[in-house]
Amino acid sequence: MKKAGIFLIIILTAAGLISCSTRQGAAGIAGSDTSAVSVLEGGTETQAGTRSTAENSIPEPVTVSGVMDFLSPRYSFLWNTFPRKGTPVFFASTPRREFREEEAEYCLYDAARQVSLYYAARVETKLAVKANNKDLGLKESVKTGFDRDLAGKIMKDLTVLYHFRDNEGTYMLVSCPDFTLGITAGEAVAPLDKAAPRWITEIPVFKGMLVSVGVVERSRYLTDSLKKADDQVLANLSRQVAINVKSKRMDLEMQRGTAFDETHYDVSSSIIKGFYILARWRTGDGNTYYSLGVCKKGIEEKGD
Repeated sequence: MKKAGIFLIIILTAAGLISCSTRQGAAGIAGSDTSAVSVLEGGTETQAGTRSTAENSIPEPVTVSGVMDFLSPRYSFLWNTFPRKGTPVFFASTPRREFREEEAEYCLYDAARQVSLYYAARVETKLAVKANNKDLGLKESVKTGFDRDLAGKIMKDLTVLYHFRDNEGTYMLVSCPDFTLGITAGEAVAPLDKAAPRWITEIPVFKGMLVSVGVVERSRYLTDSLKKADDQVLANLSRQVAINVKSKRMDLEMQRGTAFDETHYDVSSSIIKGFYILARWRTGDGNTYYSLGVCKKGIEEKGD
């Protein structure tokens, strides 16, 4: 009986060690080192030390209570992604997840996806225009593709400049030191705030670049709203050069006298090089999102 009791104690002790080891491992992933905790101005943000994941040294997130307002002076710089001294920077985001420690990896991959799009973005757009005697309807679909293997390799080379977390997700400003972009802000883009930036109505000009603005209605998640606005920029850039455009028109006669429907399809497929988002903005009510983007003027036709 005594031996059985001792054996039971050994089992429970071992189980406790395993449980402790598991918790420590999870804490390591989550970056539980709080030895460098400090409180920022306002008392609503906390900053911890750094941790490593995916071969990156990632600052612990600045935790913001509530939801971040990216139009406020405190955070608006995150959406102004003009190159810093020629080095491109990327705003990355991810919605909140069950295990918050995973969000940093998703953010890094979102940044790597954007870098991969810079090297080569595959764009397929389909614009359907339907007109009748009374109204005009537009419907567009946009598909974008990027090199996923390249994105996976790029992740380890990214440098995290800023790392934030609020109640709805995680956000990073990331740089990629492997290449430079010869664009400077000058006076083309005013600091982002609640007033609409000039580039929404006066699209700036950059030598050797095509420029466009994407406008979309909000989605459930901030990440999706921004991505759709970026995709709209890609679609606009693709249409600027009418590469591999196939069109067809169909006229249908209705039974109401001379009334008719007319449907016109434009389908384009291209590979765009040098795609880069310079700035983003949203309306004060949060219902409309804008992206300002560029690409190199040399656009290649995508092979079938």
